[in-house]
Amino acid sequence: MIYPINKSVPYFVPSIYNFYEDGRLSSNWDTMRLFGYNTTAGFGDTDFLNKIEKRQDATLPYERKIYFCRGLKATADWKVGSQRRFAQRIDSLETLPKDYSPWVDASVDEIAVNIFKSKFSEKYSEFQSLIPLAELKETRGLIRTTADITNRFLLELLAIKKGKGSVKRISHLASDAWLQYSFAISPTIGDIEDLLDTIGDHLTRNDKMFNISKGFVKNRQSVTRGTNPSFIPDMTLNWTRTVTEWVGYRYTGGYLLLLRSGNDYSTRTRFGITATALPLVGWELVPFSWVADYFTTMGSYLEECFTTQPGKAVYLCKTQKYERVAITQGFLTPNAGNVKINSQKVVPEVSKYTYIKRTQQSALPHRALRFKTYDEITYRSINKLLNLSSVLVGMRK
Repeated sequence: MIYPINKSVPYFVPSIYNFYEDGRLSSNWDTMRLFGYNTTAGFGDTDFLNKIEKRQDATLPYERKIYFCRGLKATADWKVGSQRRFAQRIDSLETLPKDYSPWVDASVDEIAVNIFKSKFSEKYSEFQSLIPLAELKETRGLIRTTADITNRFLLELLAIKKGKGSVKRISHLASDAWLQYSFAISPTIGDIEDLLDTIGDHLTRNDKMFNISKGFVKNRQSVTRGTNPSFIPDMTLNWTRTVTEWVGYRYTGGYLLLLRSGNDYSTRTRFGITATALPLVGWELVPFSWVADYFTTMGSYLEECFTTQPGKAVYLCKTQKYERVAITQGFLTPNAGNVKINSQKVVPEVSKYTYIKRTQQSALPHRALRFKTYDEITYRSINKLLNLSSVLVGMRK
């Protein structure tokens, strides 16, 4: 049974003040101030465990706002002329109550989608068989060739033992045998194992399901300064507030890969050279298209326009998270020349706000054709720059 969730709890911060003149309490208060409302909104499902077991979508909308604040605490001991004064105040310097607006960044969302899709492609490739039954004849020839190279290598070793062989020739044969084994035989053995697993899964209809959860986070920081001439009597509180904000998007999905029942082992199908892939292949053949892909989303845009993800999406949801942390520090200065501060202590104010929103998705969003942002270009920039430098070095040779 699906039921609505709607909770709202007010969050208060203490406001405490004590002021002493010559050791006598002159004025004070001890109260609470409304800072914000901690809320939970969305839907729950009493049958969600049963749905998950049956590979059904149990995703429901969900939204939360969480407030926290530890007010600034200022303690001072001072003199005005000959009169001794002491005060302590705990309070929030922010205008209350608070209702923050979450930071929304479409470029961060697109980076999260791109990371998710990259992981999807990686996971999907793990379930594909690379050596079809139609190639077993070629596989036998591959193994026979490797055996011949190895046999010549052993004969050359025997010839060297008799003083007739060539060290240079045996070096070449050893290199050929190693390359043949490393780049042909060893991968082939693994591919045949994948093929046998795939055939077994098809006979038992043991379809593959995998889960992916990937996202991306960006942050920014701002600093503001101000004064409060009435926080403590006879003094001005000079404060500096550093606000750090984070915005992040995470996509979580479960996919069921339905195994193919056909026996299409043609080269065209195996290497993905289909009609829908031709625009992307054409773009890759354009000279220096990789430079355009470095600064724009052209490659990803074409790929998403002409290809679709295989399998059936069991569930897919997007989680947006916004977090704001503000740290306010301060120090006291006299308002007049006859005010002398003996001691002061100011404990910084720390406030935190968290916003989480989960929404069900019918499909992953497509990337737009545009220039990449700074964050997108610098994401994994070290690998990209190393690839670029290796290409340039190769062009000089």
